[in-house]
Amino acid sequence: MNRADAPLTPKEFADEVFGGKRCAKWVRYQCALYVKTSGKRGIPVLGKKPPYLIPATARGLFMQPLFLKRALQVA
Repeated sequence: MNRADAPLTPKEFADEVFGGKRCAKWVRYQCALYVKTSGKRGIPVLGKKPPYLIPATARGLFMQPLFLKRALQVA
């Protein structure tokens, strides 16, 4: 398994996906919400107990589309 496919910790997920706009504590809360609501809300996780590991495929759920990132950089 290469690094791009490896599961992420809440801290890594917050840094990589939200760019410092959300903290690891908020991500852990969202992971717990996912477990509590049986997958209807929150950030998907691999297990049901802490420490939560987030699958690499969850990156795409919260990332901005590329055209929007470029538009923000140009503006």
